[in-house]
Amino acid sequence: MPRLSEEKPHFSHFIEWLLFTVFEAAISSVARKTNGRWADLFSTAGRTTELFEECFQRKWYQAATCYILVIAKLEGVPVSQYYALCLLKATLHESLYELDSELVRFLLRSGREYELATTDSDKLFPRFLGYFLCSKKNAHVASVKNILEIHASYLMPGKELSKLVAFVKGTQFDLVV
Repeated sequence: MPRLSEEKPHFSHFIEWLLFTVFEAAISSVARKTNGRWADLFSTAGRTTELFEECFQRKWYQAATCYILVIAKLEGVPVSQYYALCLLKATLHESLYELDSELVRFLLRSGREYELATTDSDKLFPRFLGYFLCSKKNAHVASVKNILEIHASYLMPGKELSKLVAFVKGTQFDLVV
């Protein structure tokens, strides 16, 4: 079929469009299925953070979300937490609450795991260094909670009850504190 179509006037434009609009989503989907070989895949496809940023800029939030776990494995939890927080803010703004639910779960789980790993490594360091590391405990929880509170307070004055209900249902955020 491509050989029959290559003489058509818009064929090359179509192939270019297809490549640049579907490529990132396809890579992120393949990555989720090839868990053990991510380093090989992304040495060919490109840096995970750059692919994430391209999806983010194009507002392909579902594809960008797929990269978060890969970024955590290849670049480290702090890097993935940064990108996940940026993505959470953007998806809240777009009212993509099911996606927000996934991001909140990732942020809390990975933050807790990172905190436990940091706590274990604190035992190897002198006490004064442990003091600085411990001061950041639960920072991920506070960041997520703060972002969700800001979004809830944004929805409340506008009396956007359907969005508020969808937000609470999707993120499991407790408005009553």
